Amino acid sequence: MEFMLDIDPESTVSITDQGVSVFTYNYGDSLFYPYFHPVYASNGELMTHKVEDSEQKYSSGLCFSLGTVLDVNKNLVEFTKFTSSIDRTHTDLSNVKDILEFTDTIVWQAKEVNLFQTSNINIYPLQDDVRIIDLSFEISTDSETLSFDNGLGLNYNAVEMEHRKSVDSEGRIGEAEVNGKEAEWGAFSGITNDTAVGCAIIPDSSNGKTIFYSLDTQRGYISAQYSPLTLNPDEIQEFKFRLLVYLGDLFTFDVQEHYKQYNNKTE
Repeated sequence: MEFMLDIDPESTVSITDQGVSVFTYNYGDSLFYPYFHPVYASNGELMTHKVEDSEQKYSSGLCFSLGTVLDVNKNLVEFTKFTSSIDRTHTDLSNVKDILEFTDTIVWQAKEVNLFQTSNINIYPLQDDVRIIDLSFEISTDSETLSFDNGLGLNYNAVEMEHRKSVDSEGRIGEAEVNGKEAEWGAFSGITNDTAVGCAIIPDSSNGKTIFYSLDTQRGYISAQYSPLTLNPDEIQEFKFRLLVYLGDLFTFDVQEHYKQYNNKTE
C-alpha cells in the first residue's frame, strides 16, 4: 500500500491509496464544522452524503460536531470559527506505506470564551477490503465552564442505499430499536449498485457512555453522542473512535470482532 496526501490550503485534504481515492477532508475557516466527504469503500462505492441547505439539521459526510453549547447560566454560546490549520505528520508525501496521519487544529471564539479542538486522523492500509480510520478529538476551553446540551459526537450521513438498516452491539436492528440506546458500537449498511456496503462507528471504551441515534427509513444516518457534558476551563476532554468502511451487511460483516480488537489495543 502507498498513500498519497494532497492538500489544498484552507480547503481540502485528499487521500489516495495506490492511486485510488480514500476520502477528502473538508476544512478551513469558511466551514464551521470540518467533515469527511466523499468517503469511499474499497470497491470505489461512495459512502457519504453531502448535506444541502434544506438539510442543515444534519452534518455532511462524517463529522464531529459540538451540538448545543451553553454557559454556566444556561445561555446559548454562539461561536464563530477563528482558525483551522492542518499539520502533516509525514512530510514525504510520495512514500507513505504504513499509516498516514494528519491533525487539524481549530479555534472557535465567542464573546468571553475560546473553544479549542484538536482532531487527529490516522488512516491504515486496507485489511481484507476493510478501511480502518482512527479518529481522536480533543476539546478544551480557556476561561469559562461550558456545557454541551445535545448533539456532541461523531455523525455519519450515508449515501442513498437500498435495504438500509442500522444495527448496534446489543443486536438491535433498525432505527426504532437503535435510537437513543447505549451501545458499544453502531453500524449502518445497505445496498448500492448491487453491492452490500457499510460503515461502523466504534467508540473507544475510555469515552464513557455512548448513546447512538439513527435514521434508516427516510434517510441514512447514525451518530455516537455524549451529551450532556460539562467542560471546565483548562480541562481536556478526548473522544476516540475507530471508523470501519467495509463491504458486507449486518449479517455478513462482524463488527463485534473489530470492536474487541480495537479496545484490546487501546486498553
